[in-house]
Amino acid sequence: MIKNLSKETIKILEDNKLTNIYSPEDQVTMQKTEEKPKDNIEENIKWVLKDKVAPAVAQHSGKIEFISYNEGVLKLLMAGSCSGCAMSKQTLVQGVERMMKHYVPEVHTIESEDDETAKEQGYNPWMQ
Repeated sequence: MIKNLSKETIKILEDNKLTNIYSPEDQVTMQKTEEKPKDNIEENIKWVLKDKVAPAVAQHSGKIEFISYNEGVLKLLMAGSCSGCAMSKQTLVQGVERMMKHYVPEVHTIESEDDETAKEQGYNPWMQ
């Protein structure tokens, strides 16, 4: 648990479903959802991004997209409102990384880069 967060940051984290993946309600949801692909690590990663991550970040007009996976290191593109957002690193570590390691234990580290074309596409971070 991270200490010394402002009340505004805590509220944002509480509103963000990615940070609550281990709550009892979410554990039930995880048990009821479709099974992930079995063998291919990249397919499993893409499944988690599409079925678990995308709906949560889309609530803030954000996107998190697959770039590459190599020897335990997953590289993701922070796009839409996630690009340049001050909370994107928090979301990545507290939500996406935990969820990814839960579903795809082969992932050990997540790196990200911002989509430099997001602003041109009309996306602005919801928190600057």
